[in-house]
Amino acid sequence: MRQCGVMNTPELTAETLEAIGGVEGRGRYSLAEAADLTGLDALDVAEVWAAMGRAVSAPDEVLVSDLDLRLMRNVGELSRFVDGDSGSVPAGLLRTLRTAAHSLRRVSEAHVTALAEALGPEPVGSDALIEVAARSGAPMRDVLMDLWTGAVTESVAAVVSESVDPGNPSFAVGFVDLSGFTARSQQLETVELAELVERFDRVTGEVLAGRGATLVKTIGDEAMFVHRDPAAAAWTALELVERCGADELLVSARGGVSWGRPLRLGGDYYGPSVNLASRLVQLAVPGAVLIDDALAAELAGEAGLELVPMRPQRLRGCGRRRIHVARRITVQAQGASMGSGARSR
Repeated sequence: MRQCGVMNTPELTAETLEAIGGVEGRGRYSLAEAADLTGLDALDVAEVWAAMGRAVSAPDEVLVSDLDLRLMRNVGELSRFVDGDSGSVPAGLLRTLRTAAHSLRRVSEAHVTALAEALGPEPVGSDALIEVAARSGAPMRDVLMDLWTGAVTESVAAVVSESVDPGNPSFAVGFVDLSGFTARSQQLETVELAELVERFDRVTGEVLAGRGATLVKTIGDEAMFVHRDPAAAAWTALELVERCGADELLVSARGGVSWGRPLRLGGDYYGPSVNLASRLVQLAVPGAVLIDDALAAELAGEAGLELVPMRPQRLRGCGRRRIHVARRITVQAQGASMGSGARSR
């Protein structure tokens, strides 16, 4: 990867906006005017604006563009799907907007950074970057639409499959992080650190896709995933830790997986089992995967997997817990276990 920089530029001009998004992207209205033009309540407009990650310094400030108006009208249309004809924007839709706005900012930053890198190692001028961003806009929108269609299909299938359980469905929640990442990152140049993080992202994506796990989020050196299948979740964590340990660029990793009924909200997961999995990964030594007692019960008899019980541990915020080390049984280890007649479960 080549290091690049973007030169500081003044506030976007009309010509710049035209090149990137057209005159529709130019601020023309206040929030009060947007409410009149969209038919939404003034409070709803303010909440939609905040969910988009925008700020207002004065009530009559001219900020809202024609693109924003179209978005607000579509939000009003979507409100009828989510909450009938209540006339207000429901909390669930605002949550969707917040999630989408946050995610798309990350997507946009990754895309523009990749464009800047392609232009060369020298600091990038605004004209060159605007030109390539404008030309790449149409195919990038098509890519995002295709990704959206596939993601919605997967989400519908997941929700339908969960409907067989009238309560909150059980999930395995897993965390895997890179051991010693903080110390390692302080020794690396910016380009080297970026390569390490990108390698971890790529390896994580490959392992989770291969095991059918769902990536919830990555935060630098840590990945969080969920899986409906307890055995597949354990193997996901084990394989990811093994792949990281075998990679020359990555440092060793560790994992923690729990089984329970987390709350799913806005594409993220919350609750005691999530907190427990987070504590387990913090407790694990490099190269190890720790699981809770509930997941261990689900994994009893799983071929090729050994569960070694540890002494009960008191974990902050989770109380005293029975914990197990999950290990892949190698041919040598299996022979030794059969010879001794001792195998922990």
